[in-house]
Amino acid sequence: LTTESGIVCIDEIENGIHYSLFPKVLKTIIDTAEEFNCQLFITTHSNDVLKGLYFSSKQEPEINKSVSFYRIDRKNGEIKPKHYTSSMLFSAIDRAWEVR
Repeated sequence: LTTESGIVCIDEIENGIHYSLFPKVLKTIIDTAEEFNCQLFITTHSNDVLKGLYFSSKQEPEINKSVSFYRIDRKNGEIKPKHYTSSMLFSAIDRAWEVR
């Protein structure tokens, strides 16, 4: 709340939160970031967090407009980021593909 028009980084958001709360927690964080004009960077290794985001987007479709997903892969010894739109991410989750 003190970072209006700034950047907020949350590392490993899954720590200390029960998986069943992820949809509500993520929606609250996204709504608050939009209200205070903040850009969020959230890291996770948890498929449950991604599913929580997916379920939030089903309940609140406007979330789709504000989500991008980056997966970091190592290819031929180089680290390569891969960008996914929210629709690409949510389609992959809908099909139970591994995206982490």
